[in-house]
Amino acid sequence: MQANVLLVAGVILFIFLAWASSGGPERAASWQPLLGSPFKVASSSISDTGAERSERNEERELSRIQEEVVDLQRSAVSAARFGTPSEYRDRVTLSLGTSATSDDPDREYVTITVSTREEEPVNVTGWRLSSSAKGRTIAIPTGVNVPRSSTINIEEAVILNPGDRAIVVVGESPVGYSFRENMCTGYLDQFQEFYPKLAHQCPAPVDDFDRFYLGSERQLDSCRAFLRGENRCEIPRDIPSSVGNECENFIDTHLDYNGCVDMHLGDRDFLSSTWRVYLERESGFFTEDHDTLKLLDASGKTVDLVSY
Repeated sequence: MQANVLLVAGVILFIFLAWASSGGPERAASWQPLLGSPFKVASSSISDTGAERSERNEERELSRIQEEVVDLQRSAVSAARFGTPSEYRDRVTLSLGTSATSDDPDREYVTITVSTREEEPVNVTGWRLSSSAKGRTIAIPTGVNVPRSSTINIEEAVILNPGDRAIVVVGESPVGYSFRENMCTGYLDQFQEFYPKLAHQCPAPVDDFDRFYLGSERQLDSCRAFLRGENRCEIPRDIPSSVGNECENFIDTHLDYNGCVDMHLGDRDFLSSTWRVYLERESGFFTEDHDTLKLLDASGKTVDLVSY
């Protein structure tokens, strides 16, 4: 038992002497920073992460402000290019036709459209189209509301109702004037070329026959059979003698543009929502490369513009 006590005491004494020889309490103090260092490193890491997050937030804010500045600059340039806004801005719009930059003035056109939300008709006669690249303007003329062939037509202001549009062609009119389309105007392009093509909304010849024919009943079947094969908005040709004189007279009197107008002028849907307006120029108005076209109202204020 005594020997064991002496052995333990010897081990303790050996450890104490080794500790003292290595520096004792001073050595222990030197280790203190190391013992605390994990916590200090962690604290430093948290602090650095917070600074980085703050820096990222500042960068995002600066980026947002810069984007706003760019948007404001663009808006200022756009406003300067637009000019003084008209009261009709956003109520009447201008759009390019498919051949706005054609070399052929007869295929160079724009479209003016009145919003369906507009409450009153809009008189566009006297409004002007302006080319920024060429520095010139041209006025929108008068037109014929219900044209007639082979006669003198009275022209009047081009008035667009809510939802109406005007196809404004730079070139010359095939019929010599601007006009409003109607149920029968499809007959006009049988012998003349319109661009864009006129709408073909004429009643079918056989329908007009059934509605308006007052001739002999004995010719009903042969005349109806012939007209059933004829196209709408086309004057029938190569009429067989078998249809009879009364059928031929009906065709000559009713199945052309003027005859169609006589029959259908009182129909509720006779008038179209589209005008064909011609500026009567022999050369192009727009540039081929790029341009800004403005629609100016009667006061010279900008209604709308398009760039290409």
